[in-house]
Amino acid sequence: MRNLGRDGVVAMGISALDAALWDLKTRLLGVPLFRLLGAARDVVPGYGSGGFTSPAALALRAWSRARA
Repeated sequence: MRNLGRDGVVAMGISALDAALWDLKTRLLGVPLFRLLGAARDVVPGYGSGGFTSPAALALRAWSRARA
């Protein structure tokens, strides 16, 4: 990798393999990655930009709590 550059195809291949291995481990253990590594926070503030496709705030809040 040193001779081919850090931003080249070799680095992308290593990154893809790394992501695939983490994905495999989480699937085998049946846990999400943040549980495996340990979450830094219990909640994360979110922002919705609005627009005509946005659900109502209460519906969005209920949806996010159901997925937690």
